[in-house]
Amino acid sequence: YIEPLAPVAGADIYVFAPTQHTVNFQIRLNPDTATVRYAVETELRSMMLRDGGPENVLKPSRISEAISIATGEYSHTLVSPAADITIGKGEVGVVGTISWN
Repeated sequence: YIEPLAPVAGADIYVFAPTQHTVNFQIRLNPDTATVRYAVETELRSMMLRDGGPENVLKPSRISEAISIATGEYSHTLVSPAADITIGKGEVGVVGTISWN
């Protein structure tokens, strides 16, 4: 699949598996129910697939947006992460532990 996409005929192609960049979250949620927690986790995983690629920056505002669109969420406070998270070269962002306050 990859070889035909090489920019130069006969060029060597090297493929590396990305490493995980785990991002943990601390969230105050209203209403704080199992159903809303599940919806928030689903949206965070979806956001990570969109925005958590190599050499991307995860902005707290984008994380907050993902939480806000979760079905059943009325309000929330994103306690952590509070600053931008840089996903490095050769890394992909993955949802780690979610702590609910």
